[in-house]
Amino acid sequence: MKLKQWYRCVLLVVFLNLSIVGNTQDFGEGDLVSTDCFIGALCIYVEQVEQALYVYLESTSEYTKQISVTYTLENLIEQPYYENPISLAPYSSLNIAVLEPIDINLQVDYRIGLNLSFNELGATHDDSYLYFLPFSNSMSFVAVQGTNASSNALSRYQSIFSLPEGSSIHAARDGVVVFANDSNSGSDNLIIIRHQDNSFGYYKYVQNGGAFVTPGESVSRGQFIGLSGSSDTGEGLLSFVVTTMVNLDRTASHKLQFLTSDCISHGLTTGVAYTASHDTSVVPDSVCSNDSGDTGDTGDTGDTGDTGDTGDTGDTGDTGDT
Repeated sequence: MKLKQWYRCVLLVVFLNLSIVGNTQDFGEGDLVSTDCFIGALCIYVEQVEQALYVYLESTSEYTKQISVTYTLENLIEQPYYENPISLAPYSSLNIAVLEPIDINLQVDYRIGLNLSFNELGATHDDSYLYFLPFSNSMSFVAVQGTNASSNALSRYQSIFSLPEGSSIHAARDGVVVFANDSNSGSDNLIIIRHQDNSFGYYKYVQNGGAFVTPGESVSRGQFIGLSGSSDTGEGLLSFVVTTMVNLDRTASHKLQFLTSDCISHGLTTGVAYTASHDTSVVPDSVCSNDSGDTGDTGDTGDTGDTGDTGDTGDTGDTGDT
């Protein structure tokens, strides 16, 4: 089988979109056609065996991953071995599909989309935890998306703040960094931190080159971890959401309690400015008058969604869709 041009797009979690183009010639039995790895996450590689191409995923971290895979193919037919979402155990590998040519004399093209979520199965979020707002102490910024502002279950409890690009990002909670990417743009640049209760905090819209922590590093609540970036339209943004995996088919986002300068906010309200307080020695007794009033049920993410176009690094925009 003569392979001329191969295309691959990888979208990590709702959170990271990478586009890779490679040139190939002829491959022999057992040759790797293409491979790529993402620090703190996983590797994906394609191997030729006779006239077929086998797709493998390999976990390179201690965290369970929930992955949905999509294929866009030309002159190829996929035969998946697993239904979406695929659960990939820590430090394990899986042959997830075989791609077979329709006509071995014609060029073949493919795109493989991965929608990946870092989560621990069965984790229970500590709803009593008091989070810091994810920006500098005493700074005030408007929540352009607050609790329940989106009808999309995936982003139900995602908060998005409008702030100047290059603003400091601070950890909202203690934890260990499991992923940090700052080589793309928009919401594809993000930092993921694992918390003590095995929930995960996602900080999106990190500035290009603006991640100042690395996987495996422990961080404390309020610690500086990076610089905020912007959307593809140039609007300065910072997004924050906390999730847990309910089961292999469900990942939930959570309504959070935030410490502000003069009250405790149970969720955030769209259009309201919030002032960060990183001083836990003075905890207000009052609840913010603009409390979202939501009951605090988790938001089921449901389907992990489409991976989108290969060439588009993709910005989630102002709606907060992850």
